[in-house]
Amino acid sequence: MSKKGGNTALTAGENPNRSRGQNGGGNLNITCYNCNNVGHVKADCWSKGGGKEAANAVTQSTSMMTTAENYAFAMSDLANVVKQINIPVERRGAIVDSGATSHFCPDRSKFTTFVPIKPQNVHTADGSSISAIGHGDVLIDLPLGNTSMQVTLKDTLYTPKMAFTLISTNHIAAAGLTVHFEDKTCKILSPAPTHKVIAEIPQINGLYSITTHFSQRAVGLGPLPSSYSLKVQS
Repeated sequence: MSKKGGNTALTAGENPNRSRGQNGGGNLNITCYNCNNVGHVKADCWSKGGGKEAANAVTQSTSMMTTAENYAFAMSDLANVVKQINIPVERRGAIVDSGATSHFCPDRSKFTTFVPIKPQNVHTADGSSISAIGHGDVLIDLPLGNTSMQVTLKDTLYTPKMAFTLISTNHIAAAGLTVHFEDKTCKILSPAPTHKVIAEIPQINGLYSITTHFSQRAVGLGPLPSSYSLKVQS
């Protein structure tokens, strides 16, 4: 059985207590004085206090190792269209992705901090994979009526072959903010107790997308009033 949590996929291994000596084909005429089960002796017991307790702990620890797997579900045929018409990466905008396990950004220039990483696979909705080769903080302007709010996407993965920046609602919620989808609009609210609306992202062609004309800096409206960090709280 596998379980997706955050950016990882956990795989639970077999319980060694069921496959090694305990009710697993041993001598049924023998009773273990450690766990009181039949079929083995204390020296061969995998339970606490038994002779193979330490080996059992190592086996269980190994079976719960995590594998770094990332998922981006908002990718679609639109990504191919964007590439075919040669829209520059800095003008492709961003999409709110309720299935993404992280924030993702293909534009290196948007990172205010950056650390190269060993390539990690990112699985997309069409079954393909692309690579994340770095991570850091990304500065982005979220639309709010006729103005915008500047936020920092913390711990964003750098995915140069991705068509858009993806904003993970899972990470937004983990940062203490609230996300509402209503009236074809994605609303992001500041943390309690204020719950102030800091972004209103419209639905366009079925996606909650942010295009470059929403950028306050791009339209020359002056300094941004405040900022929020969309970061998973540790």
